[in-house]
Amino acid sequence: MIGDLAQKVLEYKDIQTSTKTTFIPDNWDVKTVERDYLNLDTSSNTTMSWLARKIQEFVLLKDDHIVILENPSANPRDPWVERIKIPFIPFKDEILLDVYNRNAENIEYIKQRIRIAKGPSYLFGIMSSLPKSYLPLAATIDENIIELLAKRCESMFVSAFDGTGYIICSFDK
Repeated sequence: MIGDLAQKVLEYKDIQTSTKTTFIPDNWDVKTVERDYLNLDTSSNTTMSWLARKIQEFVLLKDDHIVILENPSANPRDPWVERIKIPFIPFKDEILLDVYNRNAENIEYIKQRIRIAKGPSYLFGIMSSLPKSYLPLAATIDENIIELLAKRCESMFVSAFDGTGYIICSFDK
């Protein structure tokens, strides 16, 4: 299932010409892959830490940088979503989670948002920018902001390798 944000980014950006980056630890063994794949111990997931650091570096680089994580399979009215204690942005029938410079200092905060956005399936997110007057994002956003985020998208990232890693696609400006 692809979400509205992902669809909009793909209207404006060409994945084929993007620069791809990924990470696999040198010491990754079969047990590590199995543990992470089965999601038994995500707190030590090396690739999630790598992605969280990439998100943090991007967001802290400039005041107008923002990362949006999209979970198209999570409906804002789902019982489990109503129980989560971190703020999210409902958009249509999915949830978005944002990371911007005011909340990017804590790497565990970013990892928590990655876990919620990834859910049981896959993760999609973008590294973009918005005029400072838009930040922080309101509790609800509209199609115009989604389109602006997609147009200004510098990178997108997706789960890869059966959910045990991530690929970042960076676009030329």
